[in-house]
Amino acid sequence: MVRSTANKNKKSKAKNQKTFDKRSKNLSQRGSLKPSKSLENEIQAGGVMKTTAGLFNEVLMKRSLFYSISIFVVFQFLLTPLNAGVNYVFWMICGVGYLIVIAEILSSRIYDTKRSKSNKSKLLTFDFKGVNIIHHFVLPSLLYISGAFFLYFNRTKLLDQVAIVLLTVCFFLLFFNISSTYEKLYSASRRNKYIFDFCNIIIFFFVIDVFVNVVFFFGAQLFLIFIAVIVLTVLLIYLMTILSDQQNFLIYSGIVLSALFVGIWAFICIILGVFNVTVLSFVLTVGFYLVDVYWHHKLEGSFSWQVMFEYVIFAIMSIILLLYL
Repeated sequence: MVRSTANKNKKSKAKNQKTFDKRSKNLSQRGSLKPSKSLENEIQAGGVMKTTAGLFNEVLMKRSLFYSISIFVVFQFLLTPLNAGVNYVFWMICGVGYLIVIAEILSSRIYDTKRSKSNKSKLLTFDFKGVNIIHHFVLPSLLYISGAFFLYFNRTKLLDQVAIVLLTVCFFLLFFNISSTYEKLYSASRRNKYIFDFCNIIIFFFVIDVFVNVVFFFGAQLFLIFIAVIVLTVLLIYLMTILSDQQNFLIYSGIVLSALFVGIWAFICIILGVFNVTVLSFVLTVGFYLVDVYWHHKLEGSFSWQVMFEYVIFAIMSIILLLYL
């Protein structure tokens, strides 16, 4: 009995070993199999698509950089007739610079019409023309015009150079985003909204600085600053709501209240007389900055009072620094 049981165990072990060897052989053969031709073609096609996307991205980067540098050169040339007091030459060069902005916008649009609809970005497939108009025309135009007027009325050379650098960076970001809409590289993502917010703050500062100069150095009425602050806040926040596709009576009411908040902030800053005229535009922009970040998070759905408190602390620190300038 014992011997027969031992024999049975030996036979069972041998059978199991044979089965294991057979499975190992099959697995090794499967591992050595080459991928099918169709699979190879798919892999190659994917590599080509990635390479094409990379090249297209590089071309967009270079073209955006070229137009941005062109605008940088134009703004630098603007300072020469301005310092010489030849105003009509200043405005002529301004016109040339604006044509460069329009040329980049149109070239991007023309390039888009040559591409198939399947390659267009998700944003452009929406039947919502307001987004494209704001993104492709209104923001670049406001940025350029406000920058030109800022250079015209400002007389501080250091601020002129800082403004030109800021304008160049803003236009590079805008041009790259405009061009990227035509190759599925763009979406109304958080990164792009931050770019628009940055441009909004720069536009507000430039425009308000123009009004501050007109009032305090050219003798215009003081109420113009309050009107400019309120109207500009309403306009820029309204553009944000269009880009986010969120519009209703509650939001409109909030925009009006936000504009009144910035207007009251401007009134307090001017009446107190604590701030130097040269930094008053910065202080008023801090008020708009708080409203801008509030609406950014509100429209994005990420608003919290804890986050807003951090922005308020940053604003207070900025105001304290400005008090000593």
